[in-house]
Amino acid sequence: MAIMPLYNMIALPGARLWLRSAVYRELTGKMPVEGDKVTILMQKEDEGRKDLTADSFHSIGTAGIVAEVNDAGFVAIDVQNRISIEGVIVQADNSFSMTVTRRSDVEDLDPEEAARTLTEVKERILSFSKGQQWEGWLRSFAAYWDSLWTVAAFMSPWLSVSNAERYELLAEDSRRVRFEKLERLLMESMEMADVKSAAQAAQQEDHEKLYRESAIKKQIEYLQKELDAMHPENVSEVRRLELKLEEAGMNETALKEGRKVLNRLKGEGSNSPESGMLTDWLDLLTSLPWKKEPAEEISMDKARAALDAEHAGLEKVKKRILQQIAVMRLRGKQSGSILCFVGAPGTGKTSIGESIAKALGRKYAGRGRHPGSSPHLHRRHAWTDH
Repeated sequence: MAIMPLYNMIALPGARLWLRSAVYRELTGKMPVEGDKVTILMQKEDEGRKDLTADSFHSIGTAGIVAEVNDAGFVAIDVQNRISIEGVIVQADNSFSMTVTRRSDVEDLDPEEAARTLTEVKERILSFSKGQQWEGWLRSFAAYWDSLWTVAAFMSPWLSVSNAERYELLAEDSRRVRFEKLERLLMESMEMADVKSAAQAAQQEDHEKLYRESAIKKQIEYLQKELDAMHPENVSEVRRLELKLEEAGMNETALKEGRKVLNRLKGEGSNSPESGMLTDWLDLLTSLPWKKEPAEEISMDKARAALDAEHAGLEKVKKRILQQIAVMRLRGKQSGSILCFVGAPGTGKTSIGESIAKALGRKYAGRGRHPGSSPHLHRRHAWTDH
């Protein structure tokens, strides 16, 4: 006799349980032989044979017989009846000894009802398999399904139920109640599989739409660029802004806002009262220096010469400027501290700013000049006069 521990499987009386010969040997420690009796123990947890103890099993199991050992490497076990298990002992060599008694079923199942249900369940499973790559394989096995118990044993690895729920079926004494629970379990699992399959198909369809949309947009963009290159005189104002927006090199946040305004301009048209304002805003946005420029090498001698060429005296001011330029040169960055020049009008605040721009080899931008204003460093234009 072979003793076979099973976990997360449905092995009910009346079922034919198919296992690979290698799996049978691993579970029982014996070669399969036709006619051998098999005691099936239901494990509480997923444990290897070497880790099993007397408390690893439920108190109800099943007894069966090896009905077939075929050349394809499969073993068929006919599950015959339920058994009550007591006094399990795990030996040092991982073999088992125990006391078992037959456990009776309440024979209240209508055979005709069972046959009708079996047909319905088989049709439902085969319907689900249509179009699947494993459809032919499933149909070849379905030809041998002669009871709902066998269907459950075959489908057991794919059912969305817990090990405890599987054991509840075995613990039920009434064959009719057990049958009804099994039917509901199988049908619910098929519905869940349908929902999952439909969700995956919908997700795949959404992805394919996104890929197709992206491909079409890229193709349109490529063709539009070709047309613009062939007929630059026909490029519209909106298209000009669109090109500037994409080529400005701005960050994602600014680009998103720019596209939002551009779409608004497209929607309202050139005759809209706000079109001029939107166009000016986009022109300003795209003209800003978004791309980071590499720091240029600064010559301290040239910087000193530029400052001395335009200004006599002001040694304290020029010294502080040269200190700042030296720090920028060492750090490799032409940004950082802000130098503030305070003084009465005509004392040279603006001109010192122009000299600093020359010392750095950068453009000087004067904006909004007014009495008492002083220049300060701008991120791209060296100095700005307010």
